[in-house]
Amino acid sequence: MIRRTFAISILVVFALTSAVSAQGDGLPSQVLSPVDGPLEIVSILGDCSNTQWCFNQHQTGGHVAGGGICGADDTYAWDANLNTPSHDSDYNQPVYAIAPGIVTQTFGECKNADDPGSYGQVLIEHEDQGTRWWSGYLHLGNIQVSKGQNVTQDTVIGYVSHIGAGNVNHLHFAVYTGENSRGMLKSFDTQIVPRSNNGNRDTSTQLIPDESSRPDRNFGNEQNDADRWAQSGYELMNQDRYEEALQALEKSIALNPGNTEVWRNKGVALYFLDRYEEAISATEKAIEVDPSNTNAVNQRDQFVRDHGTS
Repeated sequence: MIRRTFAISILVVFALTSAVSAQGDGLPSQVLSPVDGPLEIVSILGDCSNTQWCFNQHQTGGHVAGGGICGADDTYAWDANLNTPSHDSDYNQPVYAIAPGIVTQTFGECKNADDPGSYGQVLIEHEDQGTRWWSGYLHLGNIQVSKGQNVTQDTVIGYVSHIGAGNVNHLHFAVYTGENSRGMLKSFDTQIVPRSNNGNRDTSTQLIPDESSRPDRNFGNEQNDADRWAQSGYELMNQDRYEEALQALEKSIALNPGNTEVWRNKGVALYFLDRYEEAISATEKAIEVDPSNTNAVNQRDQFVRDHGTS
């Protein structure tokens, strides 16, 4: 049976009083997590517990010297994944700036922020006590910030997706020293501190957009409105607010019934409301929309095993 549990990692049990903590060279020895909720640090992906955000420095693929955007050294870059309450639950989760800063014009002289055709990347410049450093985020969907924009540690900069990463939804995250030019950004190791321990940040006043409000800067475009309602639903589910999440997801479906992931997440919300037959039906609809959605197939099969009649 699917269970929603959030075990706190022993690596992150202290309270956060500041977004960054400087080490001897002025660079931060710890930074705020770019995602919300409890987290764990693992050496291999197979060690992830699937009950909290899993951060891994695997140092393979693009996580090597010269492997980052525009030749950045991403040796100490992290991949962040979340697989609860169901597999791939990180999809469309909000990603936050880790400290106050300014969205840069380029990412090492390559595309950044709202430039089309990128890997969904955002690079932010930070300065702490005279030391300049950078934070980089890749594979973001629906990027919310623009070049030159000032951000705080609570600014949502985008959402987890698989843009530029095949079909694997995750966040690629790194902090850099050096210069913001080609091949000169060099990642460094630092401790990731949880943004919150239970994933329930007090965002209740901003999660569900008012019917008369403008969901985003492209108000009036049904696809953008549908995406905004979908994102509200995902965030509400992460707060265990399943009734409200269901309302948001149904609004998204009314505007765009062809999004397989919204149907799948509607199934999750219904499941946690103990409406099991409806949960199975919604997940089967996700499969009908996209028969290649293996996450939905696995979810449907588990729902049937736990509470189905066939």
